[in-house]
Amino acid sequence: MGYSLTAVTHFFFVPILCVYGYTWRELGRDNSHNDSLWIYMTKHDEVLISLHKTIAHNFWLDSRDFLARFDVLWEIETHKSGRVKTFVDLLMACECVLKSHAMLGLMPTTTTKDAYKLIRKASHSIAKLAELACFNSNRENYDFLKQHLDQFPVSIRYSLDADGVFFPMLRDWSDAKIPHSKTVENHVWVMSIRACVYNLAHELIPQFTGDYDMDIAKIIDEAQCMEQLMLDLKR
Repeated sequence: MGYSLTAVTHFFFVPILCVYGYTWRELGRDNSHNDSLWIYMTKHDEVLISLHKTIAHNFWLDSRDFLARFDVLWEIETHKSGRVKTFVDLLMACECVLKSHAMLGLMPTTTTKDAYKLIRKASHSIAKLAELACFNSNRENYDFLKQHLDQFPVSIRYSLDADGVFFPMLRDWSDAKIPHSKTVENHVWVMSIRACVYNLAHELIPQFTGDYDMDIAKIIDEAQCMEQLMLDLKR
């Protein structure tokens, strides 16, 4: 069976190259935030490549991408629908970081396939993902996100859906399903969500840094196992 060198390199070699002291990239660098996160991949305890950790790592990278995009666009997309769409990026960052925490927390007790199926079943539900997240024994951040974000559907990325949730046409906006003035329009509230998501992402840095096993055969075998897992889940 042949494998794309590009695919294998993206999935496994890029993280490996980054662990030897190279700067990965800046997360959330924006003049409106002073807590921009620089992530440096440094040598320390060996981190074994595993399907479980690879999936968690990918969700972590996704959360960083969404959070970085939120930071760039929040003060640019200041019109109503633009702000809602940018908020969805923050919502997706939350979803992805909770999935990463869930995968890592389930690693000692649950098979990779079963853990990933649980996460897929939770879909976009912040409440379900917050319940699955178990990497931290202190559940304060999980509970905070569950309390504040579970009411938001990702469908608000579409203007018609957002209007139905926040801006009902024939009713007072104070009667909306979700009060826009107290959530997306409230800068302090939004930044509290960002801070929580940022903290959850930041504390996973040690899980994805270190020295990787450079055994090429093992890396290729890992790619084969990952492809098979994805095929099995589609059946």
